[in-house]
Amino acid sequence: MRRSGIRGGKWLKAAAAACLGLGLLTGCTPAASDSQNGSAGAVCGAAGSETSAESEGGDSAGDSAPDVCAGASELEAPEAAAAAAAEAASALSAKSLPSGGEAFEAYWLASGGLSGPLGVPAGGATCELAGGGCLQEYSGGTLYAAPSGLVVRLLPEIAERWAATGAETGPYGYPAAEHECSTGASGTSCWQRFDGGTLRWREDTGVVDCSVLECVALTFDDGPAPDTGRLLNTLVDKNVQATFFVLGNRLGTKYAPEFVRADQLGMEIGNHTWDHPHMRNLSAQGARDQLARTNDRIAEAIGHAPYLYRPPYGEHNATTDALAGEIGLAIIGWDHTPNDWQPQSAEQLVDRTLQGAQRGSIILLHDLHSVTVDAVPAIIDGLEERGFTVATVGDLLGPLEPGTTHWTGSIG
Repeated sequence: MRRSGIRGGKWLKAAAAACLGLGLLTGCTPAASDSQNGSAGAVCGAAGSETSAESEGGDSAGDSAPDVCAGASELEAPEAAAAAAAEAASALSAKSLPSGGEAFEAYWLASGGLSGPLGVPAGGATCELAGGGCLQEYSGGTLYAAPSGLVVRLLPEIAERWAATGAETGPYGYPAAEHECSTGASGTSCWQRFDGGTLRWREDTGVVDCSVLECVALTFDDGPAPDTGRLLNTLVDKNVQATFFVLGNRLGTKYAPEFVRADQLGMEIGNHTWDHPHMRNLSAQGARDQLARTNDRIAEAIGHAPYLYRPPYGEHNATTDALAGEIGLAIIGWDHTPNDWQPQSAEQLVDRTLQGAQRGSIILLHDLHSVTVDAVPAIIDGLEERGFTVATVGDLLGPLEPGTTHWTGSIG
């Protein structure tokens, strides 16, 4: 990925001096026992080390901001420091940015500027990404602008995994939303949605990369239902995410808020048709309506359409697969289920689930049944004790082509 644009040596110095005078950045305190230079010496020492490597090669584009750190050791009076900071801030705000830079600057300022999570701008914007996208780097992360104009910040750990897959030219494409996080009893999870799918990071696990981890996907059909909220609480407390294949006709019920909450907690949402028909018995138009109507209802509720579809009863054929593909859906089955719709105790359900699980399994469960929700804590514990990472279908399979069918993620 080519990254050209304005180098940030002088800009970093200006921002550091502004930090000094205005007290905006954490860490703008004097170095221990540096009584002569005070905070100016501490900040400029950092700025100097940051810029010395970049100054080699002489990028004249970075020379428009004044070198305020050059005489910082002489700034002993608060008035002088404030004056230098004002000069630096003026130079920073006057910095001309290439196309796309204005959007980055607006985002940066809205997020707190120098005192926000992005910190110091590390150069100018570049708009030479595939399709016309832009990026700008900061000391605390990177902003990306999709060709649509959406500007988002990538979580650094997720950004690294995204870059390894090809960044905007890879299967995930451009970022489609800000990263979000949730914290439960077992830790914190963060996720970021892209045009082609979602990448996730977990405390004590790192990025959920199922090409390396021993993943199994937990999936729940037929909700939202009375126990969906309780199931979500369990998943958050266990610090895992799962895939929910929802019925369109249940998204207008009193349980619909739990479906929205599932999306807000980083769960994956899939299409399970409108009212669970035998899809092969429907006309082409009838089958299309089942999928399109549900997709529309999901997108209306959570702001984005799903890209996964599970056919009721697992019944599908070339016609229904093609219809799903036209709507942008990949077809997802399963390779293991404890048959939780049959009468059984929670203990039996746990045993049957664990006995058949293997790396790459897509496990079918139903949040429609209370006994299933009762069993989920022990299922997750048992899978993790066996060395598995509980994941979503998207984690397990990655971005998928619409219209393709997938019944397992097993390797080998």
